[in-house]
Amino acid sequence: MDTVPQIISVRDLFSLKQAFNQNLILWRQLCHFLDYVEDEEIKELFHALMVMHYNHLQLILSIIKGERRVEEESNED
Repeated sequence: MDTVPQIISVRDLFSLKQAFNQNLILWRQLCHFLDYVEDEEIKELFHALMVMHYNHLQLILSIIKGERRVEEESNED
C-alpha cells in the first residue's frame, strides 16, 4: 500500500476536540471583554486575537471534515 488512509484516530480526535474547546473558550471570553474595554489599542488587539482564534476554530473543523491535508504534503512543491 503506497498511500496512507485519511482517518483520524480516537486519540487525534480527542486532541482536536480539546484544541477546539480551548480556542472557543478564549474566543468567547474575548468577545465578552471587548464590550468593557474603552482603550482603542486594546480593542484592536482583542479583535486581532478574536480573528486568530476564529481561524484556529475553522482550521480544526476543516481537519475533522477531511478538507485539509497535512502541511508536509503541501510543502513538497
